[in-house]
Amino acid sequence: MRYAAALVRVGAPPVDPATGRTYVRVLATPEQALELFDRGPAAADQLAAVHRAPVLLRLPRAVRRPVTELSGPHTW
Repeated sequence: MRYAAALVRVGAPPVDPATGRTYVRVLATPEQALELFDRGPAAADQLAAVHRAPVLLRLPRAVRRPVTELSGPHTW
């Protein structure tokens, strides 16, 4: 949760060159990400920054939907 951007296209998941593993990627709102990964008290500041980003970047706010695995190339 360090970057904010509008996703318009996502390619197939790359192989991590250090481990040879392909990691699962999911599409989730910032709140859903916090539910999945407990980041502790520092997460409150990160979440506040995430909520400021759409205003600054003129992006729509993320709508809560079921967490979706991105298993291949997607275009919206």
